[in-house]
Amino acid sequence: MEATPNTKTFDAPADLGRYRGRALLVGVVFLVVGAALAFLMGQASHYGGVVHVLRSYLVGFFLVTGVSVGSLAWLCLGHMTGGAWALTSRRLFEAAARCIPLCAVLFIPVVVSLFVHEHGHEGGHNLSVYEWSDPAAVAGDQALQHKRAYLNIPFFIIRGVVYFAVWFGMAVILSRWSAAQDRSGDPRGWPSASRWRAPTSRSTSTTGGSSCSRS
Repeated sequence: MEATPNTKTFDAPADLGRYRGRALLVGVVFLVVGAALAFLMGQASHYGGVVHVLRSYLVGFFLVTGVSVGSLAWLCLGHMTGGAWALTSRRLFEAAARCIPLCAVLFIPVVVSLFVHEHGHEGGHNLSVYEWSDPAAVAGDQALQHKRAYLNIPFFIIRGVVYFAVWFGMAVILSRWSAAQDRSGDPRGWPSASRWRAPTSRSTSTTGGSSCSRS
């Protein structure tokens, strides 16, 4: 018996656009309030003002990016194993993985933080999001000098660009495999993609692990 291709599509309700705008407005308001609180609390506790804001932003960035890249990892695992267990959650993982370009845009403030340093705090300490990005801190720390070949601003940015390019490429490829499966109706998926499932899964896990340790 031949499989029947799934050609059904789901159109979002018309009211969704209105709620999307409201959600965006609420998010912007909370972003401003959170940044102000982080700045004031950082100043009061001598953890730096702008640096403390950027540190707080970094935590949120890792959370959001972790959801997208983590979903991509689960998507890779589902394609690699070819099990039916992944069919019900595949669309959710694909939707989250498609947010990776947005996460790349959110990476820009992280790059900006590499150039933000606050000097002259109590005890003569310099404050930075990444200590190795401060030339003054590197000059006085022999351990950071030994790590300079890896922990430097240009290489950090290059790694970030490469990671996001790999992640986005994997998300596009896996989405195409899924669309091909919908057109064919074959529950086994796209036959010619089977030999690429393991490499894509390994590349995603490798870049994801490296990005978590790049600081």
